[in-house]
Amino acid sequence: MTCSISTQYLGGRFTLQQLSGSYRETKAASGTSADFTIRQVDFVHEGSYYCQYQTRVSGRNFTSGRSDSVSFSVVVSLPQPIISASAPDGELSWGPHGPEVPHGQSFSIICSIESQYQGGSFHLISDGSKEVLTELAVNNSASFYFPEAAFPHEGNYSCFYEVTLSTRPFTSTRTDELSMTVRELTLMEWSRRITSAHPIVFSGAILGLILWLVLIAVCLLQKMNRSQEYVVNEEYWAMTTYDTPSNLTEKE
Repeated sequence: MTCSISTQYLGGRFTLQQLSGSYRETKAASGTSADFTIRQVDFVHEGSYYCQYQTRVSGRNFTSGRSDSVSFSVVVSLPQPIISASAPDGELSWGPHGPEVPHGQSFSIICSIESQYQGGSFHLISDGSKEVLTELAVNNSASFYFPEAAFPHEGNYSCFYEVTLSTRPFTSTRTDELSMTVRELTLMEWSRRITSAHPIVFSGAILGLILWLVLIAVCLLQKMNRSQEYVVNEEYWAMTTYDTPSNLTEKE
């Protein structure tokens, strides 16, 4: 900030005073002006400032009236966060439009930011839902966990960061959009999921299927054996029980 005055009495000094704060600094005038620099602005520097000029003439001190005040506010410029996806409990592939996750598998969307401010929170926005999800930031990042991917989870996601400093909230710009796709399970993925999720049940089901097939095979084999025995018995009975017409004639 620069204080200046139009006067013929040079060699004085300027005082810069914060109207409702503790900042006060005095500098010798360079001609009829003086520059004041706040090298590291903080929220305590917000507010209104005015200048006054003091000089000594003929052994007497003279002070000007206050200048018009100048007000300024402190703002926080936050960088744009970064958004990404992961599948901690499964697989995540990348398609032509972005990450793809199998239906029913868990996945996470991660938001992070490079910021000197700790705390705050991340807000996740999806074009497929009106609900805005919020997670507290831990080490400048937050993870949004989805236990089972479903087709309503498809869509474009973005997030932004919010932090409160000196009782005032500040928000970043939104991230670039991340397009999530939920795809159908392949047969191999389905069998692998069943095997890994329920190994005992799966093994029991396979064993039961094998026993059932063996039982069917045994029953069919027994049925075939009974059919063959029946045919043999019929032929034997026909040969031993009934006489031919020629035999009957000889007996007579």
